[in-house]
Amino acid sequence: MQAAYDLNTARKEQQKAPRLEVRRGNGRRKAAALRTAVKRTVAGAVMLVLVCAVIYSNVQLTELTGQIQEQEALLVKASSWNSYLTSELDSKTNMRNVEEIATGRLGMIKADPSQITYITLDEEGTIDRPASGVQKLVGMLQAGILSLMDRVDP
Repeated sequence: MQAAYDLNTARKEQQKAPRLEVRRGNGRRKAAALRTAVKRTVAGAVMLVLVCAVIYSNVQLTELTGQIQEQEALLVKASSWNSYLTSELDSKTNMRNVEEIATGRLGMIKADPSQITYITLDEEGTIDRPASGVQKLVGMLQAGILSLMDRVDP
């Protein structure tokens, strides 16, 4: 147990232990330079991405502007055609033109007030139209001709 109290032995062991040296400055400078380089690289990459995004958006804008102009030209043509067709329809359906076609081509005449009959419907909704004098005459002629044909052809 004497060795435990021997101070010379403890001092020799302390002298044999390697000493660590701390150097400051050189390692920190390299790390700072590396961080600065990384920051600059990231900033450059971000700038490149932003420039590419702006160029891409300008290309898209140009394409869409061209498409809009094409569609506007088609709209102008369609509007012109619509105006033409509307004027043609108005001229065809004009009452004076319809009346001229009805009297000239179809041989129709205007109805006078004595030919107009107003009918009110009952709850049943059936219409019984009385026979006119002409219809009665035509009916009698048909019946006479049919009876004459029955007598001729037994």
